Amino acid sequence: MQKQMHCHEVILRGLPISKGVGIGFPIFFSFFEEEVPDSPLSHREVEEEVGRYRRALDLSRQDLERLQKLSHHERAPEVAAILGTHLEMIEDPLITQEVEERIRLKQRKTESIFQHLIAEYQNRFTVLQDSYFRERVRDIVDLSRRILSHLRQGPHSKMMEMTHNSVILAHELVPSETIEANASLVSGFVTAAGGLTSHAAIIARAKGIPYVANIDIKFLKRVEFQSVIVDGSEGLVIVNPTLQTLKKYQEIKKSYLERDRLLQSETHLKGETIDGYEIQVFANLEYPKEVDLSLKMGASGVGLFRSEYLFLARKAFPSEEEQFTIYCQMIEALKGKPLVVRVFDVGGEKKGDLPESARDAKYFLPIGREVNPALGCRAIRFLLRYPELLEEQLSAILRASHYGDIQILIPMVSDLSEIRKVRSLINQVRDKLHRQGIPTA
Repeated sequence: MQKQMHCHEVILRGLPISKGVGIGFPIFFSFFEEEVPDSPLSHREVEEEVGRYRRALDLSRQDLERLQKLSHHERAPEVAAILGTHLEMIEDPLITQEVEERIRLKQRKTESIFQHLIAEYQNRFTVLQDSYFRERVRDIVDLSRRILSHLRQGPHSKMMEMTHNSVILAHELVPSETIEANASLVSGFVTAAGGLTSHAAIIARAKGIPYVANIDIKFLKRVEFQSVIVDGSEGLVIVNPTLQTLKKYQEIKKSYLERDRLLQSETHLKGETIDGYEIQVFANLEYPKEVDLSLKMGASGVGLFRSEYLFLARKAFPSEEEQFTIYCQMIEALKGKPLVVRVFDVGGEKKGDLPESARDAKYFLPIGREVNPALGCRAIRFLLRYPELLEEQLSAILRASHYGDIQILIPMVSDLSEIRKVRSLINQVRDKLHRQGIPTA
């Protein structure tokens, strides 16, 4: 083990992921550090071992369902969508049939079989440059951690063991751990790997936990330090802060809280010019959970909900039922104030990582070189190219319109014919719903 260096204040610059200031003491996280049993099984023990693996899968499924239900309750559908992806993956033949077949064939302990299989999967796909496969590997590894923890009958999440003012340092955060983080105990996240659109990033922002990525964690492991500051707004990580630096950031954190309190105290006031002209301010949202904060800040409603983030956050188009539930939750939270939903603005250069499912991947097959993708097959032109996506979304919006003031915004319109086509689709979808006895506004 390398000897730790004692050093004075060190400032590291990384990638700002989630805004805010966190001050606390460091907790290093590492995953898959425990040895797994690799003992042979007798013929009689094989089926018992398969049963043990199935029980671990059942417990993992229950974990995910519990967390997904909690995410829905907290109005965090972007987090619930990530958990939904993991629930789908737990039914994948790689996770179910392949492991059981190898237990029977090799007659070895499940932990060893399972970890070898995951390692094979990682080696096969991490060499590829495609971001879809890299994210897929992260999800598989994350899910495998949960299953292994149940096989070992140990606590799944280290996050649940955190104490006040913990700052988590790790090579990379996995969604299952990030979801379990208690924002009142965890002051910040610092990682070597991670990006703005990673699942962990989405969850950290939803929880309001400061997060900085692209930091040299190996270096930090060699440094002796008792305190750390995470500046998620500027992308700075400060270890062994001096009293002066500590005081400075305590003041910054205090000023954030005071500013929020001041703004909060004025949110009930009308937006009005000096000559008495009233101005309504509407929120511009990426995630449904932001509705509550917008109302807290005095918004007159949601003037733009960027619905494509429901896709970008999970790399799969949400179903009609998922969308309907989300829009209804937002309408309920708005209590009569308007909600303007921009239909999916995707396609062209705005598609994020490739979708998870074959169903969705087909929408992003190459369509030939475009001179200007930003103005090419994108937004309404993309949706008119694949009308089934637009019809699903329009159906969800029209169904939700029965419960409140919801409006439709069409992005990137360049021709009158596009508006006419969308109006025609709206009428078709509304007629279909009425024939089924489903009310709309």
